[in-house]
Amino acid sequence: MKSRRLHPVHIFALLTLTGLILPLGACVPVDEPACLVEDLVAPVNLLPNDTSTTPGDTPVVSTLTPTFTWEFPAACAPDSYTVFIYQPYPAGGHSGITMPLIEATSWTPATPLLPGTMYTWEVAAQSGTELGPYSTRAFFVTGPLCMDPYAAEYPAPLLLAPEEGAVITTGSDITFSDGTTTPTVSFHMIWDDPAACLPADGYIVQVSDSPSFPADIAHTLVFNQDYRTVVLFFFPPGSAWVECQPYYWRVQADLPGSVEGPFSETRSFVINIHGLDCSLGPVPIFTPVPSATPVPTETPVTPFAFILKNSVCRSGPTLDHPILDYLTQGMLLPIEGRNQDGSWWWVFDANIQNHCWVANTVVEVRGGTGDLPLVTPIPPPAPTATPVVGCWVGGANQALVCVAPCPPNAVPGGACTP
Repeated sequence: MKSRRLHPVHIFALLTLTGLILPLGACVPVDEPACLVEDLVAPVNLLPNDTSTTPGDTPVVSTLTPTFTWEFPAACAPDSYTVFIYQPYPAGGHSGITMPLIEATSWTPATPLLPGTMYTWEVAAQSGTELGPYSTRAFFVTGPLCMDPYAAEYPAPLLLAPEEGAVITTGSDITFSDGTTTPTVSFHMIWDDPAACLPADGYIVQVSDSPSFPADIAHTLVFNQDYRTVVLFFFPPGSAWVECQPYYWRVQADLPGSVEGPFSETRSFVINIHGLDCSLGPVPIFTPVPSATPVPTETPVTPFAFILKNSVCRSGPTLDHPILDYLTQGMLLPIEGRNQDGSWWWVFDANIQNHCWVANTVVEVRGGTGDLPLVTPIPPPAPTATPVVGCWVGGANQALVCVAPCPPNAVPGGACTP
């Protein structure tokens, strides 16, 4: 019987500012047929990857040469794999490299990745020159975390997008958990952090209708963002926004201690989703309906939790608490409380018409949370005792006795509960 000859595939890796393309050679095992193009499926179980849904499971990779692994869920063997590793937005620092032949569903870069940087990656199986479906994208960030930086020496973030004076022309709707919507404007704010570490508490983003960023919440929105240097910004429900009026934004690192990092430069943008002639001046498009009693300008705006990915809402702030509802990406839930360390938010979920707890790691918070009350959660349910199972034991002239644990070769046997 002839064994199948293995065909090594030449490997070339091109790593640029925007992407890394790595054709990784694979071999065809004797006991698996080679995949035809129509047999190719998307690889699964990519690592490293942010799969955390609980506080403390931060997807920070401690090494700059991590091992990338994946699985191919089909009963055939691809000729090769193509792996794409890239930074979501240009930050620079890499050059083209050539990788050695890899004959497994794993790869370790010979050239270190950048520290304190977010990466996204995906992989596709290959038959000949044809690629199969891409995997779901995975992402991770490289460490280390900034444990005790001196704020005066920490570099200011570098704003990337939107550009200075950008005109935002696309409107959108916010969808609440009960299915209702409200109009708003949403777009991505992107920046780069030149520091060689990650601020453990993330970043502080400010958006204002004044370049002086007054502390009055009627003029300046302040919200926290985790270590990812991109955020989907939108005006929270109840906030007024005006077309043709300049808005200003800036970012700073949220460092350990009481002193924050320096602010980035300030950039401006203008909203014009209705094709207005902005030379005529600002045009209010959405203004909250005034209540019968005038609301002071210092009244806090309700903070909201924007669900980043499909997750769950529990009866308490631990994994031991039961799941009350399943949350889908894009939902918006009002935050009405927090736990002791702010790692879980107490939200109102219209799906169940009740409050529940969602982990901070799966949300983006909109609005200030400094005045939220501390909510004492209900204790998790007591664990259910596992029933003890034994078996019947006895001789010909003896009464049967239920013995646990069941001894080997019990006679006559048969399950029982002592």
